[in-house]
Amino acid sequence: MFPLLRSQSTGSPLSDGEISARHWFTRDKGVFLEAVNGTGKALHNVSLKVVWETLDGRALEHYYFLAEWSAEAKDSDTHRFFLRPAAQWWDVGADATTALTIDMVSDESTIQRQRVRLDDHIPTAADLILAELKKNQKEWRSPKISIERLTKIKPFLVRYEDRESTANELLKSAKEQLDTVIDAIDKKLKENRDRLKGYESKRYKDSFQENNRKESVDKLKESIKTLEARRQRWLRGEETADERSLYTNRFAPVNVPSRER
Repeated sequence: MFPLLRSQSTGSPLSDGEISARHWFTRDKGVFLEAVNGTGKALHNVSLKVVWETLDGRALEHYYFLAEWSAEAKDSDTHRFFLRPAAQWWDVGADATTALTIDMVSDESTIQRQRVRLDDHIPTAADLILAELKKNQKEWRSPKISIERLTKIKPFLVRYEDRESTANELLKSAKEQLDTVIDAIDKKLKENRDRLKGYESKRYKDSFQENNRKESVDKLKESIKTLEARRQRWLRGEETADERSLYTNRFAPVNVPSRER
């Protein structure tokens, strides 16, 4: 829909910064994000696409419409437009949003991919992600996904030594969990393949024994197929709750670090 609006717009392109975003804080209501019309003129039939992003690469498109977006005036703040987060973004929230990318189409003007970084939100976003991943590791939940998310946030934590240390320890633990699971599956796969090779090398004249052999071959092939699929799910971070329980019940928890705030 937005590309269609852009293609039909007769508005002129704006310079960087004429449409921007900023954050502000109130003690009783927390963090708010707003878009700001800094063009010095009123805009009409304004369509906004704002991509909210957080530290680990998660992002969500938000869409807003204003019949009129006023220019800045001494006695008015109508050039400021409150950006309300979608319900799907509530678990992240405004305070853990680390960047906004704005596209706008109006009768008078357009702007494309105006990116605004909110670096002040990095500590809050990092704490939220690290707490979630710490909980996930206790449950052996998708170590592959944890590895990917931790790898993405680490470059942003260089200025925050304690958080960087926690991320490094969690990353090490996630890799150990994934290795433990894959090693266990590979061990079982080898056992089944060795047994299958043994059964396939035999033939029995006795029909009862031969039927049992064929039945064992079929069961082993099915087991191997199941294990191979399970292995791929773990490597993609798509394992089921039942598959996680196989390992949470079997292995002692991997040491998960904690950080005093």
